[in-house]
Amino acid sequence: MPGRLEDKVALITGTGGAQGRVAVQLFTREGAKVVGTDISGRRGEETLELVRGEGHDSVFYRCDLAEETEIEQLVAFALESYGGLDIVYNNAARAKFAPFAELTMEDWQFTIRNEMDVIFLLCKRTVPVLIERGGGSIINVASIGGVVGMPGLGNVAHGAAKAGVIGLTKNLAVEVRDKGIRVNAIAPGIIDTPGAAQAAGWDDPEIWAALTLKPLTHKAGQPEDVVNCALYLASDESSYVTGSVFTIDDGWAAW
Repeated sequence: MPGRLEDKVALITGTGGAQGRVAVQLFTREGAKVVGTDISGRRGEETLELVRGEGHDSVFYRCDLAEETEIEQLVAFALESYGGLDIVYNNAARAKFAPFAELTMEDWQFTIRNEMDVIFLLCKRTVPVLIERGGGSIINVASIGGVVGMPGLGNVAHGAAKAGVIGLTKNLAVEVRDKGIRVNAIAPGIIDTPGAAQAAGWDDPEIWAALTLKPLTHKAGQPEDVVNCALYLASDESSYVTGSVFTIDDGWAAW
């Protein structure tokens, strides 16, 4: 039985992290050929080995997505590898968390560059590729931090960047509506990954208690919870869905 992404080519960023790794595994199991990328060559190669060990088709290219010349090389590598793109999954992000009074200009600029600029730059380079292909799906990972305030994290820079991702998503969806390209965002809540825990200080019991108060089951989600939504948005099942933001937050933003 054909997979939900049979014959599609997906570019997924941040494939060295937990969420990106699950994305490559799930997308390839559903029939996609995946171009993975990460700023960490070692972790990205580890993901590639896992996927190829399952007998699936994937390649990897180390890239700093904040550098436009490196993005150009990444897209050229994707085209050389598979001849085109159908899906662009902007999963990669890096942020600095600090209380507003302690947030430096360097922290702010680092976060905006590595959470919003990286998505703008990759979309800028891949939209023409998707148009040439006849259309496709762009999936941008935002955060509920871009929708509501979050306690205890020092979330001002991250929240501003992710709110920008939501605005970018909606406006880009309108601009490319006649090109066969759908653009949607996923806004995860608290997802239990080592990278997120380290960046945001979740090992502090007080911070963890504050973060898990609002999810209706009082627990964190798993990478699969986010990636399953991305799979839907990447597939033809979501052909009537664009300009939307999907909150994967166990009801955090509902109250």
